[in-house]
Amino acid sequence: MSIKQKQIINIGTLGLVTIFAVYYFIKHPHIFSELNKLPVYLFVLVLLLNFVLLLIISRLFITSLMLNKVKMPFKSSLILNSNSIFLNFFIPGQAGPIYRGYYLKEKHNLKVVDYTLSTLAYYAVFALISVNFILLGYFKFKIGIPLVILSSAIFYLITIRYLKIFTKNRLFVNHRILLDLLAVTFLQILISSVIYFLELHFISHNIGIYQTLTYTGIACLSLFVSLTPAGIGIREAFLIFSQQITGVNTNQVVLASLVDRSVFLVFLGLIGLLFFVTKIYDSRKNTN
Repeated sequence: MSIKQKQIINIGTLGLVTIFAVYYFIKHPHIFSELNKLPVYLFVLVLLLNFVLLLIISRLFITSLMLNKVKMPFKSSLILNSNSIFLNFFIPGQAGPIYRGYYLKEKHNLKVVDYTLSTLAYYAVFALISVNFILLGYFKFKIGIPLVILSSAIFYLITIRYLKIFTKNRLFVNHRILLDLLAVTFLQILISSVIYFLELHFISHNIGIYQTLTYTGIACLSLFVSLTPAGIGIREAFLIFSQQITGVNTNQVVLASLVDRSVFLVFLGLIGLLFFVTKIYDSRKNTN
């Protein structure tokens, strides 16, 4: 598929999402009055957790680069991933990973194919843990935990044994790196789950932990279908079509999404302002 065809698909998808969103809000104007009833501290908590998530993602990126034997300072990873978040929001598709790949090629002489392989390895871990959250939420802990242990053990053994073979020794993996990658990715999705739980629980106290776990897993898997900026409409579509599994109805999905998206816009503005001020400070420091 050519770049032009992808752009047409992305623009078309965004157009459809916009039309459906406008239609829904016209038919359900009460959704905004329900949004106003939510406490301010909910938005503050979600905002703070977004910053925690950024720190975890920055740490996770450092871990994934260990597969390429590349070392990166935490500050550099934080700045790089902050820029990637901006690109992912304003440009549909895989703008963030492409930007990171270009940066690593220029700054660390890391080949695109090697970075792509380590990114795919992280995506595999992310998908595994997302599915495990769905299993825990849907089958409950009594059945879900054994399924999670079994799937994780199989994944771990296959990865530690065959990753270097599959990648023709382009990636380096050992027990410490793989365990670190699994642990930090789990923490990333866990914080996302806490965010979703807060949003959903304040909307309806009937929504519990099991529903949130399933909701989180499906929301995370929707990130693999990135056709609109920040997956706007795509994640919501996944969750609405999965409401019989999650037990979260359409109005609740839309209301939670409005909380999430509005806070994320503020988050983008704050990190943009923060790094703009930091850049000015560094330039003045270098001048002096």
